[in-house]
Amino acid sequence: MLLSYSLLIGFWFLGAALCASIAITATRTVPRLMAIWRAVPVAKIALTIDDGPSAASAELLDALKTHGVPATFFCIGARLEAAPALAKRALGEGHELCNHTFSHSRRFAVRGEIFAREELLRADALLAALGASHASRRYARAVAGIVSPPVGRAAKSLGMRLVHWTATARDGGPVRVSVGRALKRLRPGLVPGGILVIHDRPGQPAAALIGPLVAEAKARGLSFVTLSELLSDRAA
Repeated sequence: MLLSYSLLIGFWFLGAALCASIAITATRTVPRLMAIWRAVPVAKIALTIDDGPSAASAELLDALKTHGVPATFFCIGARLEAAPALAKRALGEGHELCNHTFSHSRRFAVRGEIFAREELLRADALLAALGASHASRRYARAVAGIVSPPVGRAAKSLGMRLVHWTATARDGGPVRVSVGRALKRLRPGLVPGGILVIHDRPGQPAAALIGPLVAEAKARGLSFVTLSELLSDRAA
């Protein structure tokens, strides 16, 4: 009986230790720097657009202008170098530009803190040269949203905040996503404080998606603002 009781206590301590280990690992894997979504008392949402500028940017900017939607572009530095005029147009039309690394390396999360810091710094220098505001340059998004401890430390050392999302159209790959499917994927994020993600990528439906997305948002009493405005409302 004594032996059974001792075994029971032993298993209990083993389980507690395992749970603690899992909790610590999870905390280290997803740093507190990541913007965690929570509802806000204002009926505002942010549309964030990743991976531009691209050959699809002009049409996308036209659609945003037609529907009066301010957007937040998470730009790849190398693409800013190649198409600065599109970035300047976006700024001139009331959008904001944020940091999506310089090269968008698929190994961004695993190449270490020094590499992550250099990627963010190179992109930030381009954003600053183009006239992006200091407020928008504080926000960065990791490649594919994957935040490893080195990426978190790099962003923190630069005073940047890593921003995730509430819902994504999952339209960043080579397989074309229909407007209907993209809209269905974004609907869960059509709530106060929501952060939506679509991609500035040729062959994907970003421009055609703007009209239906705006209609659904208005039907729910929601209005679009830039990410900076949305996050400043959260902090208020």
